[in-house]
Parts: sequence; C-alpha cells; structure tokens
Amino acid sequence: MVIQNTKNSLLSSIECDIAKVLIEETTAQKISEEDCEKVAKEILKLLPENISLTELEKILPKLKEVYPDLAKISIKYLDSIEKKISEEKIVNIRQKINQILYGTKIS
Repeated sequence: MVIQNTKNSLLSSIECDIAKVLIEETTAQKISEEDCEKVAKEILKLLPENISLTELEKILPKLKEVYPDLAKISIKYLDSIEKKISEEKIVNIRQKINQILYGTKIS
C-alpha cells in the first residue's frame, strides 16, 4: 500500500510542519542550530520518499523520540493516515468481492 497521489502532499505536509516546529524552537533558542540539524537529519532517515501508509503509521510515533515537541505532529497525522488505510482496505475488499462475483475488477 504505497501512498500514491497523496504521498507527496501528505509527506510534504508532515515535513513542513516538522520544519516549522524546528524553526520556532531554534528561533526561541530552545534548541541550538547544531542540534536542530541533527534532528532534521534523523527525521529524513525516518521518512523516505517511497514510504507506505502503514510504514508511515508506524514511524510517526517515533518522532517524539527524536525530538519531544514533534509529538503533536504525530498525533495530527495519525488519524488521517488510519482513515486512508481503512479506505484503501475497503476499496480492495470491494474489488475482491466484485472479482469473485462477476469476474471483473472495478477501478
């Protein structure tokens, strides 16, 4: 289940929110620029470009381990990801049922 059309927008939104938090924290001098750079590099390792929804769902909670103030971002996106995964599962089940009943696939 790889994120198709929503992959770029969802991942970009997450990365943008993370960047905003890190910029705010650096500006408020809660984190040094060097530490901010380390956090950013760790996050980039966690969030590869071709990440699936299920992988993203597992990785988001780990953001707070990298930097505690990122927990709010995890919470913000987890619900959305769970809904998308459920929707994909429903579509897959409908396709399987239609294939069994009618021998066809519905796009």
